[in-house]
Amino acid sequence: MKSVFKVILSLTVFVGLYVPTVSGVSAQTRADPVAVMVGVLISKYYQNPTGTNVKGVLKAWEQSVSENDKDGVPPITGFLTGLFIKYPTKIDSFLDDAPSPRMQAIIGNALRLAGQKQKLGVLGRKWGWPPDRITRSATGPTLLASSAVTFTDFDHNWGASFATGEARFVRKIYDAFVRTSENPQIDPDDIVVFANFNRTRRNQDDVRRVAQKYPQQIRLSVIYASVALWAMESNAEQHPFIARAINRWLSEKPTSKATRAYRSFAGQ
Repeated sequence: MKSVFKVILSLTVFVGLYVPTVSGVSAQTRADPVAVMVGVLISKYYQNPTGTNVKGVLKAWEQSVSENDKDGVPPITGFLTGLFIKYPTKIDSFLDDAPSPRMQAIIGNALRLAGQKQKLGVLGRKWGWPPDRITRSATGPTLLASSAVTFTDFDHNWGASFATGEARFVRKIYDAFVRTSENPQIDPDDIVVFANFNRTRRNQDDVRRVAQKYPQQIRLSVIYASVALWAMESNAEQHPFIARAINRWLSEKPTSKATRAYRSFAGQ
């Protein structure tokens, strides 16, 4: 069974560029059974929102993700962001009355991303935050107003999509993949090479060859796009609403470079 979150992309050796741990879609199951349960509950939340205890999920997440595991934060942040966007009148029902300082920071960021700055102010004052912290926490674009560029952006949007069952969050990841695929400086087949390595950990020579073709910044764009491609294809297999949306977007531009790259990777 595939865990939804926490994948390590071991590309450093092959690209000569540090690539952080990526949360998003997994080809391996985490050993921690609580973490596996949390991943399943989050990824399936949209299927049964009234039957899932969000407070319990958040407590289990804190138990299973250590303080030092910064890569586990964006998916849960995105999940809460999606909840706050779709169910703005139920925000209090999702949260403990006295969340831990760590969870307060995550909730605050999710409220900002959801555009719930007034609610952020209310809860921040309740938690005893100083006014300058509330102001800083409320500063920045919302998730829906932002493009997906980094791994953190991808995780925020995957989490929101699982909370809501809405493809508009997946579209941001798809658009990031398309932007890179259509870049005239990049061969979209090279994105597929990296994505295949992410999936199989084979063909290391191909990865080295591709990595040597590009300067560092472009190479990083290829890596981001390969992660987006891999995650979309894997999540489309598990979630019909994602599969339907991606197939619709592909059909709108059937001969584009991005469409050809996606279908090549997906074996379509």
